Amino acid sequence: MTVPKAARASLWLLCLALTLLTAQITTHAGGAFFTDVVFGTYVYSGVVFLCAIPCLLRALAVPDERPAWAGLGLAIAIWGAGDTYYSFAFDDAAVVPAPSVADVCYLAFYVPAYLGVAHLARHRVARAELSRWLDGGIAGLVLGAVAMTLVFRPIQAATGGGTATVVTNLAYPVADAVLVAVAVGAATFRGWPLERSFVLITAGLSVFGASDCAYLYRVAGGTYEYGTVLDLGWVFGMALIAFAAWQRPGARPAVPKPGWGTIVTPSAFATVAIVMQVYDHFVRVELTAIMLATAATALAVARLLLTFGEHLRLLRRTEIESVTDALTGLGNRRRLHVDLNEAFASGRPHVLALFDLNGFKRYNDSFGHPAGDALLSRIALKLRDISGASAYRFGGDEFCLLVDGSAERALDAVSAASAALCEIGDGFAVTAAHGVIELPDEAGTPELCLRLADQRMYASKLARRPIASDVLPALVTTLEAADRALGDHASQVAELAVAVAGLLGLGADETADVVATAGLHDIGKIGIPDEILFKPEPLSDGEWAFVRRHTLIGERIVASAGGLRHVGPLIRASHERWDGRGYPDGLRGAAIPLVSRIVFACDAYNAMTSDRPYRPALSPEAALSELERNRGTQFDPRVVRAVHAVVRGRLPRAA
Repeated sequence: MTVPKAARASLWLLCLALTLLTAQITTHAGGAFFTDVVFGTYVYSGVVFLCAIPCLLRALAVPDERPAWAGLGLAIAIWGAGDTYYSFAFDDAAVVPAPSVADVCYLAFYVPAYLGVAHLARHRVARAELSRWLDGGIAGLVLGAVAMTLVFRPIQAATGGGTATVVTNLAYPVADAVLVAVAVGAATFRGWPLERSFVLITAGLSVFGASDCAYLYRVAGGTYEYGTVLDLGWVFGMALIAFAAWQRPGARPAVPKPGWGTIVTPSAFATVAIVMQVYDHFVRVELTAIMLATAATALAVARLLLTFGEHLRLLRRTEIESVTDALTGLGNRRRLHVDLNEAFASGRPHVLALFDLNGFKRYNDSFGHPAGDALLSRIALKLRDISGASAYRFGGDEFCLLVDGSAERALDAVSAASAALCEIGDGFAVTAAHGVIELPDEAGTPELCLRLADQRMYASKLARRPIASDVLPALVTTLEAADRALGDHASQVAELAVAVAGLLGLGADETADVVATAGLHDIGKIGIPDEILFKPEPLSDGEWAFVRRHTLIGERIVASAGGLRHVGPLIRASHERWDGRGYPDGLRGAAIPLVSRIVFACDAYNAMTSDRPYRPALSPEAALSELERNRGTQFDPRVVRAVHAVVRGRLPRAA
């Protein structure tokens, strides 16, 4: 802050006047000071008014602090007016009446001084914490109690005269004690470290109050002499306030800085209050002082309770933050471990689903990390709304869902989570691969549970790669070359089958078998004549018998592929029915491999929702209804429920 020229000039002039006044008093002690009209009246009163000028200039220069410094400047000017009146009215008086006009001005000094100090403290704090009010109150009450103990009773005992004189003289130490208490409380209210301006103001008011008390005590005892060093106390106190007006303000702390300073101050003052109350049992202390000390002790207890409450809130907030993801507000990895331990301890069945986003890195690279964070936040909101499940952000672009219940009950929640994690727009497509595990049946510890879910999730992620990538290039190319429609159909069936396999909790090896079986379940059709395969009319019994051979043909083709030999029996069983009326072997129920049951249901759904030469495509709802109608006869009931959940999760919400 730059000090205006007028303020600098007034401060330099104040320093000069103080120096001359000090020299005059110290070299002419004993009365010569007041025989000199220049120094006794004009210089002394002029120094007081000079002290008001920097405060008033600060009020003009800093609008935000105008009430504070205007109040302090006005207080000093009022006191100066009273002192000027005193000098001229009672210069030769043997006895000074009390109260007088000068006393009215002297006592009026305190009102704007109180308001100025309080406003300055409030302005220099960004947020008024209740703890600061309590700290300031404790400090002020204790200082007031100490002042009452030290000066009130001696002055009261030494003061003579009528009631008005006694009341007037006692008003000064009381007002000074309150003013110093307000200043100390204001400095404490602001917090540590103390600001230089508050230190100077507090020091100035303390010197001012000490001068008042010393003056009254000597006057009451008849030992006061004009022109001594005591007369410098008032002007030096006001000069300290004037210099405080042009100190650079410190930073405005929003909350008290952590450290011992925030607790040492109220503790120290509270200790003084307790000591005073104990001392009163041995030597009677002024009743007003004991009342102030008791009030300070009560505030200290309130401060203790408040601090304990703040500690509990901070501890609770820390606990919440430690188990909460900062970006999404979902539970984090630590929270998931806690909930998994509770799930194992409960003994009830639970399902854990681990999800990993596909395409999220490309989305981040294309649209930027803020857009990526917004996408994760949107996903989290949708996950949080899934009924009967707890959602977590496992880290990065991985999410978890913990469902209280069996695998059958968890299908809808896992399907809803898969849909929530999917966003498709112009130039991007974000989907999710997932792995599902049942606990405690498939894992006995949280660590094993997460490891297995992670393995299944990555198996699902790899299985979602295009069928013609690395796994079955030669056979898939052969199938597509024979009939492009068969290749597209196989790819769609594989995609749906992988999702169903993940929902049913299949492992990495079984999921790989699902990919191979779904991708090649129709490869035997390359051996079926086109006039039968694409016949628009219903097939005859002989033609149907020929078509049903395609699973056997497919088994022989795949068996010749070396590493895929184990997939042959799965393709062979891909048209077996749950009730045993399928082909070619008439297998029933669990005797049919689970992989084949999954592919069979997904193949039927895709066939119903695709156009055929003999009928148009069905809607997804109609196809699901047809699967449901044949649940337990043609299809495995558990697989049908999984297909239902996956398809429903992919349909638009309005559907």
